[in-house]
Amino acid sequence: QSLHRRDFTDALNLFRLVERRYKEATFKEELFSEFVQAAVRVGKLDVFEKMIRFMQSKGMVPSTAFWQDTLRILSTRKNYSACLLAHSIFASPSATAPHGVLPPGNRVIYSCLVNAALEMGKHEEAADLLNEYKASQDEPKDYNIFFRAYRQLGNIEAAIGLFKEIGAESLSTMVLNSLLMACTSTTTSPGSSVLASPVSSACIALRALEVLYEAKATEEKENPIVDVQSCNIVMKALASKEESERVKWGGRATASSNVTSITKLLEDMVSWRLEPDASTLGAVLEAAVAHLSESLVTVAVRVLSSSHRAFDGLKFSMHLRNISKHVSVAQALALYEEMKRRRVAVNDVSVFGVLIKGCIGMRDLDRAMLLVKDMKSLNLKPDDLIYSQLLDGCREANRLQLGQELFQAMLESGVQPSAFTLMAMLKLFGRNGAHDEAYDLVESWERRFGVKPTVLHYTCLLSATTKGRCYDQAWRAYQLMKKAAVRPDGTALATLLSGMVLSQDWSRVVDVAEAALGLGSTAVPRQSLISALEDVQASSASPEVIRKAGSLLRGIGGHHTSRSSASNWRSP
Repeated sequence: QSLHRRDFTDALNLFRLVERRYKEATFKEELFSEFVQAAVRVGKLDVFEKMIRFMQSKGMVPSTAFWQDTLRILSTRKNYSACLLAHSIFASPSATAPHGVLPPGNRVIYSCLVNAALEMGKHEEAADLLNEYKASQDEPKDYNIFFRAYRQLGNIEAAIGLFKEIGAESLSTMVLNSLLMACTSTTTSPGSSVLASPVSSACIALRALEVLYEAKATEEKENPIVDVQSCNIVMKALASKEESERVKWGGRATASSNVTSITKLLEDMVSWRLEPDASTLGAVLEAAVAHLSESLVTVAVRVLSSSHRAFDGLKFSMHLRNISKHVSVAQALALYEEMKRRRVAVNDVSVFGVLIKGCIGMRDLDRAMLLVKDMKSLNLKPDDLIYSQLLDGCREANRLQLGQELFQAMLESGVQPSAFTLMAMLKLFGRNGAHDEAYDLVESWERRFGVKPTVLHYTCLLSATTKGRCYDQAWRAYQLMKKAAVRPDGTALATLLSGMVLSQDWSRVVDVAEAALGLGSTAVPRQSLISALEDVQASSASPEVIRKAGSLLRGIGGHHTSRSSASNWRSP
């Protein structure tokens, strides 16, 4: 009654009093069960140990219920050492049990004991407990206990050996899947080298594949063992990051073998009337990325088109992104089109961004525009990076009007242009000779969007006007740059210098050369400066300009030559 009232100390004192006064008194197991559980609850593990030793000294044989209740509460509170201590005490020889007393071969009992040994890092003791459980004849075995333990012990061959020992009548889908998990999730931890599997790590996934086919060969029609989850476990192992690293070191032959194995397994699933699910396709697409296999993407698209299952667009979005980046844009688009046909929505702007970038890289602007249309149908708004990519596509396709329409649509949709957007627009204008529009855009950019153009933007403007032989516009852009207090770098000045030499505007050449020297002797290549200034001296420029050019030449160690080298300049 005291234990039920949780008055543990009073109950313990009463027990000790009875024990001292009545040496021959006998106690029921229920009393010890209450004491043991109460001691664990209040954290008195010393009392727990004394009660267990008292029971053992009296020759008591704990029942299945006692073991279950005791080990459950200890495991729940992570008192793993106490679990093993209880087993050790009763297994020790005593006057009444010379060979000790082992627990009943119950799955709950040994599951707790084996797990406790593994948690304590006592791998050999865990193996002994497994053998002890295997040798018991009390009730049918729960083989999941073995496979879970072998997985943590890193002993694949022991798991496979046990699977082969199990009779056909004991095989089940749960047993097979536990074995496959043991094979594919094995990690050999420190201290388990005695038990480690002799199978090389490069063979783990293929070994699991062999087990799967062996199980399929032994199953009966009325009692199928292999299911979709079984295949998925193996698929994920073949596609895992660890497996892809092994393939990387194993070479192309290993990668080809894995791709072939995955493809064949998919075909066999169809022949076994097992319809691939989202996990199956996910594993196939992961493998496609890991092994850079376009053929696996094609297989996945084919499976998706014939499947009647519902699929989650969120999970497929990640695969789309990875396939587009690492495998093939064309294959990613094929997968996207099949998802679209199956109404598997891609509600991720970043995924569309990757696909659109891929289309631009393939110089397929029209396909990129269709993706934008799909985005809008899903109420997704393109961001500034997507618009910048589209503008690059317009530049490559020489479609100035479409680019201007896209920029206007961007502003109307409320998307804030970025530095990337400005660069894309400047390149678009430059490619199409719209230098006035480019100038106006740079001049008004900070006022309109609150972001100041950088030296890179001005250099782009200078380069486009110089290439287009619009030298006055280039000089105008340079003046705008100075007005905006943007310090030119060597690239900007070298670009402008070549243009001014080609235009034979010698006073401007001198001004640019002077600005370049003001940045330092290495801002513009020394020979370029010398050549430009020598051209000034050989020209019909005013005496003041020629005198200034000579002064600059002496400053950089140049010398006068009578040749005219203006024809040697080439637009950058």
